[in-house]
Amino acid sequence: MDRLKIDGTKYTLEIDLDPAVGRLQFRGESYPENARAFFAPVFTWLDGYLATGPAKVDLELSLDYLNTSSTKCLLDILEVFEKFRSSGGPVNVTWFYAKDDSDTLLMGQDLSEDTGLPIQFVER
Repeated sequence: MDRLKIDGTKYTLEIDLDPAVGRLQFRGESYPENARAFFAPVFTWLDGYLATGPAKVDLELSLDYLNTSSTKCLLDILEVFEKFRSSGGPVNVTWFYAKDDSDTLLMGQDLSEDTGLPIQFVER
């Protein structure tokens, strides 16, 4: 399985999905014109990666802003991980948020509640 690395732009997240170490990172802001199209390669990669039965998955989210369509895509991604976790897959999710950014913290808490996926919240 190859690594998927997408460089961040002014409008899109930096994404680094590294199967060699089981670390999947999403960083930055996301408000592309078409969030579904932007995240499509991520969903394809995740389907292939999780089908291999990885020994561990460390998902790290360090998000500054997501528009509504990007938030929906992230919800869908977290639901994929919750399904994997509930079938016995090893998933650790860490949500990094800025000290003074209660909105981002609340978004992460809401997504954790909506999906049932346990998330560790870490102030950065």
